[in-house]
Amino acid sequence: FIIVWASVIYLALLNFSRLTVTVTAGAVHLGWRLGWPRKTVQRSDIVAVTPHRNAWWVGFGIRKVSHGWMWNVWGLDSVNLQLDTGRAFRIGTDDPEGLQAALGR
Repeated sequence: FIIVWASVIYLALLNFSRLTVTVTAGAVHLGWRLGWPRKTVQRSDIVAVTPHRNAWWVGFGIRKVSHGWMWNVWGLDSVNLQLDTGRAFRIGTDDPEGLQAALGR
């Protein structure tokens, strides 16, 4: 039982230790190290992109935050994507200005 439990914890820590963000012409693709979970945000759904500094108590991982969701591995910097639905999606990054520039906003 302990070996199984330790293996599950190890795989969870390994998976959520790296978030890859890929910006293409039509979408923003996010994926964790082992490929699950994944998320795609269509660029046509994005109304505004702004850099954001998270408070330390907001935390890390996949979280519900005010007005939407946040995916973050480490650090306090993120980019807030304002969607046409009125919701927001926050992506944690160590280069918020670079991600904002890649999104062309």
